[in-house]
Amino acid sequence: MSLALAVLLAAGALAQEPPGTTTAPVAGLVFERVNVFDLSLPEDDLWAFRTANRIHVATKESVLRRELLLAPGDPFDALKALETERNLRSLGFVRHASVTPRPRADGAVDLAVRTQDSWTLSPRFSVGTEGGESSVVYGISEGNLLGLGKSVSFFNSTKGSERRTEARYGDPRFFRTEARMLGHFADTDRGGEYGFRLARPFFSHDSPWAAETSWARVAHDETLYASAASSSTPTGPRAAWGPAACSTAPPPSSAWGQAGVGRRAGSTAWPRPPGGCRATAR
Repeated sequence: MSLALAVLLAAGALAQEPPGTTTAPVAGLVFERVNVFDLSLPEDDLWAFRTANRIHVATKESVLRRELLLAPGDPFDALKALETERNLRSLGFVRHASVTPRPRADGAVDLAVRTQDSWTLSPRFSVGTEGGESSVVYGISEGNLLGLGKSVSFFNSTKGSERRTEARYGDPRFFRTEARMLGHFADTDRGGEYGFRLARPFFSHDSPWAAETSWARVAHDETLYASAASSSTPTGPRAAWGPAACSTAPPPSSAWGQAGVGRRAGSTAWPRPPGGCRATAR
């Protein structure tokens, strides 16, 4: 009798507050993880959708837990619950997210976290021809590897004599920190490229700071033509100039970095080849 009365009193107290505005303490966490297709719905309970769910590994509870802005012992905050939903959806592999309070008999609430995954496996294969040259592209990307929230991709492309092999890796919690990391490596017929980006976003309205840094290196073979020099880099436009005493030069090495707000710097230099010609680019 006393337990039933306590439940009624707790429910009545919460009912007097608009939904989501309670500040009762959070006592526990309740997770409901739905795969890509919700098989509890008759329209999703099909053979093809059941097969897709078997292929896709649902996001681990530990991955969802680390994104929560509320923990047991904290007073429930409706704004932080909404920000948690936003953070979960921004990961890219969570399609739907809801964070709501569930009243308990003792006057506290449980934090109910319900998520539904997105489909994250994307194979790619294409063949074609253009200008008399054949092209082939193949690869695969996974945006939620084994349900751990990490992304990996590998692609290979050829077009005539041009070739490119590229791999990428992303981690939304690099070394279990709040930093998001994306690294890439590419090997081409002209040389190699590699770099990374680290970013700490604003996770909530009271986050004191955010930061981002990136670094990339591009090493390509270049060709200098008589009376002109040409150079290119994916990090931004550059102009190249120099005397035209020869038609080709040894492969250059390019390094570019970015720091501060809108600050970009870099240089490219060709060493003097036998016979004596030199060109520099900035």
